[in-house]
Amino acid sequence: MTHSISKSLSVDAAPFAVKGLRGAAPAWLSAIASRKTTCCCIVPDEHLVSIFEQDIKLFTDRQLLIYPGHEIPPYTPLSPDPQITAARIATLYQATENDSDHIIITSIEALLRRVIPDKILRNEVEYLMSGEECDMDELLAGLVQLGYEQVGLAQSVGDFSVRGGIVDIFPPAFILENGKLHRGPVRLDFFGDTIESLRSFDPFSQRSTEEITDATLLPVTDIINRKTEDNRQIGRTFLQLGKKYGWDDEEAAWISDRIKNGRRFAGMEFFLPLFYGKENLQPATVFDFLPRKTSLVFIDPESVFQAMDIIFERIKANFQSAEAEGKPALPPADIFLGKEEIKERMASFSQLLLTDFPKENTSSITVNTSDHRLLKQDIALKRARIGVLAPLSDQIVKWQNDGDKVIICCRSERHTKNLAELLTKHNHTIKILSPPLAPKTLWRGTRKHFSSAIIPFLQVFPFLMKNSTCFQKMNCSEQCGLVAGLQRKNRKVNLYVLPSWQTGT
Repeated sequence: MTHSISKSLSVDAAPFAVKGLRGAAPAWLSAIASRKTTCCCIVPDEHLVSIFEQDIKLFTDRQLLIYPGHEIPPYTPLSPDPQITAARIATLYQATENDSDHIIITSIEALLRRVIPDKILRNEVEYLMSGEECDMDELLAGLVQLGYEQVGLAQSVGDFSVRGGIVDIFPPAFILENGKLHRGPVRLDFFGDTIESLRSFDPFSQRSTEEITDATLLPVTDIINRKTEDNRQIGRTFLQLGKKYGWDDEEAAWISDRIKNGRRFAGMEFFLPLFYGKENLQPATVFDFLPRKTSLVFIDPESVFQAMDIIFERIKANFQSAEAEGKPALPPADIFLGKEEIKERMASFSQLLLTDFPKENTSSITVNTSDHRLLKQDIALKRARIGVLAPLSDQIVKWQNDGDKVIICCRSERHTKNLAELLTKHNHTIKILSPPLAPKTLWRGTRKHFSSAIIPFLQVFPFLMKNSTCFQKMNCSEQCGLVAGLQRKNRKVNLYVLPSWQTGT
């Protein structure tokens, strides 16, 4: 199977499908694919991005880059949350600058919107190092140009504050010189025109936490503030477009005045193309930032393209509504990728399709996985008579006798401790290990191990591979039905515990 997938991930390979995946198995397979190349995993809906991220953390320690959607309906006079914009820009920049293979997780909706030109993004990055000379006034002016806002305390992405020779800045996440990802604000301590020290600090307590050697200050907006004359020209162009498209004169004049004076306004992201006309650059697409060898992994491609059709219908309807009311609105093709354009861009990358219904001419393999809904139903039926733990333990023993290795994924550390205590009373011996659950970890020791992992799964976990059974634990509140007196031989149990930042509550 691994060999077939590896061949399908070559740059010029035809789309390749994998059938039979259930639950979190697509995340498992994506983790395997990422060993060979950078993967961009595309899910049908925005809410599935965080679920897929949680699932895949169990199987890999590769860097995960999340590219969220704006979550703003098309042609709505609203701007996205600054943290979402910062996350999008950070992912785009890291995708081009990161030399190691990584995993990008995004939704089809996020891919449709045009973004800041890649050349502009690379040119507007401010790189700082401890001990270097830096003019503070020029730095502060540059921050405003990149979309940062001066505040009393830097507590959110896009904030900066000044107290004498100390400048606090909260940039998007960036890669440190040592290759680690830095999240959170940075504190610059100036001595004259020299950055004497660079430190991370806690945005809530405002206390410094650790010294760092460098910092990368990325823009916090897709629209970089221009020079005064440039803004005036953009404002004039806006009025000309207003006459061309029949926009409401009063509203067009108000927006034009904001642009000329370099002032931001809600919904300005829908006029992105106007701000980069002087450089003769068209807004880029996410695909322009992906390494050439990237593989696109479609999680349920039928749903992905169905969602895309629905999004296009919504874009068309909202534009027609704005057009009928005379509201300023650029044509959809200026702001979003068209259906044919996005398919053409996707075709330039290798594609792995995780679907049970591949097209007739698409090469495919089948990986037999299944979930445990029947087991859950069986336990529910027996709960009143013999409790919850007894039938679960019986099933675990059956799997072990068949030579399987069993993993239970728990919702939190507290749930794992509760389950461990209860299973100890069923004569299972507990041993705690750490993820990711690499195959060599799964098979270490004897096969008759019982394992549990802390992970906030929102899906029923599937059978993953030959002789390995993995499933989601039932809610811990159901464990009160423990029936004493179950006597079995002592069996060894491994508990796989994820770091606390991956646990649920």
